[in-house]
Amino acid sequence: MSYARDIQEEDMREVMAAIRALPVPEGRTLIEKLRDVVTRETAGVIDEVLVDLYTARITVQVYDALSPRSREAFDRMTVTRACGICLKVAAKVSR
Repeated sequence: MSYARDIQEEDMREVMAAIRALPVPEGRTLIEKLRDVVTRETAGVIDEVLVDLYTARITVQVYDALSPRSREAFDRMTVTRACGICLKVAAKVSR
């Protein structure tokens, strides 16, 4: 039992090291950071949240379709909330 636990802890350390090695997106605003993730075509850590390429790409597409008033509200959201809303919108549109 302890051997399995040791393997799991070692695997977790490797995963965490890989996440820490990901590039930190450049930019001041959330959307600039998301665009940087899309440009680099890799995952990135934004405000201590791991964002994969698919989520970043969908979020940027939804942001580009927003009105200026909605973009202002988007800019005040956290990365988790903004990406979650955009994924829900994309799921409804793709049906």
